[in-house]
Amino acid sequence: MQGRREVRQQCVAEPAAVWASPSVIEARGPAALRYAVPHGYAATDSWAGPDRTAHDAFGAVMPDPSAAIDPTRRAPDTMRAGTCNATLQPKAHPLQSYLDSLVAHYEQPAFVDSDPIAACHGFADPRDQEVIGLYAAILAWGRRATVLDKLMELCERMRQQPYRFVRDFDRLRDADMLDGFKHRTFTSGDAIWFTANLSVLLEEHGTVEAIFGAHRATGPPDAARTIQNFSERMMRAHAETPARLSKHLAQPLRGSAAKRLCMYMRWMVRPGPVDLGIWHSFDPRMLALPLDVHSGRQARRLGMLKRRSNDWHAVRELTRNCRSICPDDPARYDYAFFGLGISGGPPAHIPMPEPAPYPHGSSHEA
Repeated sequence: MQGRREVRQQCVAEPAAVWASPSVIEARGPAALRYAVPHGYAATDSWAGPDRTAHDAFGAVMPDPSAAIDPTRRAPDTMRAGTCNATLQPKAHPLQSYLDSLVAHYEQPAFVDSDPIAACHGFADPRDQEVIGLYAAILAWGRRATVLDKLMELCERMRQQPYRFVRDFDRLRDADMLDGFKHRTFTSGDAIWFTANLSVLLEEHGTVEAIFGAHRATGPPDAARTIQNFSERMMRAHAETPARLSKHLAQPLRGSAAKRLCMYMRWMVRPGPVDLGIWHSFDPRMLALPLDVHSGRQARRLGMLKRRSNDWHAVRELTRNCRSICPDDPARYDYAFFGLGISGGPPAHIPMPEPAPYPHGSSHEA
């Protein structure tokens, strides 16, 4: 049997009809299945998602959130090829070629091993992936190596069954399993209450995807309202929930950039060699870009962001500008800004262009 990293590299290099076939999965063992199934790939070029009936606030067609998840669903070629479908635009954006080159450079399987999303790739069951992914996003603060160590510790405390552990969690009976866990300001008390409240919502809805879907706004899907409603519902799950838990649950309608929950939604919704693409009731077109001090600095250097504060107004401005380049998948450009931020500049073979003319007006536009 081959290792997970080796299988991922082969999967990316081969057509889906080859590596997602039953014979290849059997030959390569669980690692191939672990990579293929969570990404929604199958040995077909067809797009078999649920019927699309709703439209988002930007005119994009959205899937029916009540439709059953189709495990054979495969992403369109425009979302797997490393470049956006420019034919959707009457005129290519001056930064599109540069940003697409950066995405192609950074959105690679090797990215996984040093990123918190690695915790998700360690599980085959999408329910485990989305549960541990939520903790990974909440804890994604500080040195990535430290975050990965803390996630490994958390998985051990959960007996390597995050979904089952959280679903069956009883605060009075099981609190000792999380006692002593801490990462920066996320204390063991926070871990206990976060888990207890998430357990209540899982009992009601079954999956984290259903929780986010049930608590998004009625009407056109909106990332801000979806995240806001999730955070508010988490805080109301138990009457005794301490107020300090709210510091770990972003509220974009109060101005928070909600970087970690935007990143979490990108992991769950977008398909690809890094992101999981396991939430089929959400469309990549409704995602907002994760924004922090590093990605914001790079976006401003390129003229993609004018607002100085890294708040939700800035998130909307940057997302709107990225959507003008790639309407189907604006969040893909998170790889470009994040990659530039951690590298301090573009790779030698990708020269930095002049800043583009600012494509939109006030950062306060809706």
